[in-house]
Amino acid sequence: MKRKSSTRSPVNMPPAGDAARGTGTQKFHRGDVVHVAKNLGEEMSHFKNDFDGVVIGSYVDQYGGEGRGYPAYTVMTLDTGNEISWYCEDQLSFLRHGGEALIQEIKGRREAMEAEQAKLEWIIANWPKVSTVSLQTLGTAIGFGDLWGDHGEGIALYENSMRIMHLFDAAMKSGSLEQVKARIGELKGTTIPRRLGLFS
Repeated sequence: MKRKSSTRSPVNMPPAGDAARGTGTQKFHRGDVVHVAKNLGEEMSHFKNDFDGVVIGSYVDQYGGEGRGYPAYTVMTLDTGNEISWYCEDQLSFLRHGGEALIQEIKGRREAMEAEQAKLEWIIANWPKVSTVSLQTLGTAIGFGDLWGDHGEGIALYENSMRIMHLFDAAMKSGSLEQVKARIGELKGTTIPRRLGLFS
């Protein structure tokens, strides 16, 4: 399960204020290993910073269009494989070209890690320090739907994740797989409010 800007594919264009930062010609390309700057500015202070990652592509690479002078990039972290969008060119420094093989290697590690984090036994053992993958597994089991809401917004992810944690906290703290499964059975099919987006 890949998410960007905490790993979900964003549906919005990069902010228009960043247009002046690009020339319309891409400096970085898929497979380039880059270092993301420590200081990203006030508007992006909540973004992950000061790390090495591999470029997945620019906005134009992934969604087409002329780029309107951006360009802005999705960067995959080398450790966890999270994909984060959108970093501007002046926030990235080229390190080397890793190529498609590196991207696939990281994706393979991420998929193996996520498969482990989706197991109920792992979730119980690591509660409450679990991943979005873990919480989505619980949400899916009870028919809750996508934690990211309808538009992949962080506010929806946060509120829905907190709701799932609240619903399962007591069962998880019991340390009993049987109690967790029983809790899933209790919640399955019930109507649980879900945050859909910023205004809903």
